[in-house]
Amino acid sequence: MAKALLIWQRSAPTAALALLLCLAFVFGGSSWPSEPGLGALRAVALVLAGLGTLTLGREAVILFRPLWALFGACMLLTLLHLLRLPFDLWSRLPDRDVIAAADAIAGLGQISRPLSLSPNATLNALLSLSVPGAVLVLATQLDRRGRGHILALVMILLCLSAACTLLQAAGAPLALYDDADRYAGLFANRNHQGVALALLFPVAATLYPVGAHPSPRTWGLRLLLIAAMLFTVPVIVLTGSRSGLALSLLALLVLPLLLRNEADAGPDRRRLHAVWIAMIAVAGLIAGGMAYTSRDAASARLALLGDDLRWPLWESVATAVPRHLPWGTGIGSFRDSYQIDEPDAMLRPSLSNHAHNDWLELLYTAGIPGALLAVVGLALLLIAGRNMFRLRGDPRRYAILGVTIATMLAMASFTDYPLRTPVLAALFALAAVWAWSGNGLARPLLHDA
Repeated sequence: MAKALLIWQRSAPTAALALLLCLAFVFGGSSWPSEPGLGALRAVALVLAGLGTLTLGREAVILFRPLWALFGACMLLTLLHLLRLPFDLWSRLPDRDVIAAADAIAGLGQISRPLSLSPNATLNALLSLSVPGAVLVLATQLDRRGRGHILALVMILLCLSAACTLLQAAGAPLALYDDADRYAGLFANRNHQGVALALLFPVAATLYPVGAHPSPRTWGLRLLLIAAMLFTVPVIVLTGSRSGLALSLLALLVLPLLLRNEADAGPDRRRLHAVWIAMIAVAGLIAGGMAYTSRDAASARLALLGDDLRWPLWESVATAVPRHLPWGTGIGSFRDSYQIDEPDAMLRPSLSNHAHNDWLELLYTAGIPGALLAVVGLALLLIAGRNMFRLRGDPRRYAILGVTIATMLAMASFTDYPLRTPVLAALFALAAVWAWSGNGLARPLLHDA
């Protein structure tokens, strides 16, 4: 009985996390709160998080306590933005005079309101934490075998999204969302698809059997992973995502760190490096050839660097930020609050649902407290990056993978809002667990059976 319970405790988190990731790729490729599948995904995430707490041991809580503390602080700050404030205090905040005037016209009088200019959007932001929160609960319980299974699943799901893009390019009606971009795969936004596919390179490099005993199975896996990476390069070009291409180059630079194995002999290591150098060269030739010869809309858009509204949008948001400090307009409230601050020159038929720079939007909506939490997160990432080189073997590779994915998504947030998509938020939470596993306290967990 005790042995069966132990097996259940070890397998249940892996199975639950695998289910959550599969559902996230199917229903969580869009950040729009109106998507019908998003509510179901969040409900499942809450249930799995609740079940995960039943098997969550004291050791996992202690080993990953900085992540728990940071996630809890994010939840607390979002909740504080929903608390009602007395009218005298609330009315002193910027842009509240517009709402107060509307209340007066409606005959509502001087009523108390939350700090957020858009409470419904802030509530949606709070609910969006359910998916990465559930990943955090489940991923901190994985043993070595479970981590391997989850990583392989992530690789398969990313390959499915890439294959979906090719089928879409061939004319197959496979879009999961009504307003999805062309060639967006399992996502609604092609930039999010490009960023996700860029993550495939470090994932494949981590799965690559370095130093393994030569066998047909080993070489078959190596060839399969190399083929998947080569297959992904033209798909990223096809999406037309500039951020996806830039992050792919960064990922390729990190590959030597993931492929290094201290046990390799000199000739074996040279042969291994030669294979990857050749693969990177071929990938560069494919990308360059497609970018030069292709005449489709994706390549045309890649060439139109100047035809972009991001710069004037960032400038207008940066100008409005000081007015809303220190508390911000309310987490998740950008779409509604920016309509008050939007300059006339920026008016156009479509709304600006995000600032397309999550770091800037964080300061605009969450103010100084949100910025401080971001600084704490960056500090933890730097600590993880410093400590990951102290490990050896698989623990080292998983730690490097986690730091790499977290860094790539943080960089993508300078020009987009990838972490608002449940899929990428889940992968970020998974990467955070792997990254922090490289610190000295978490080292025993990485050496379990």
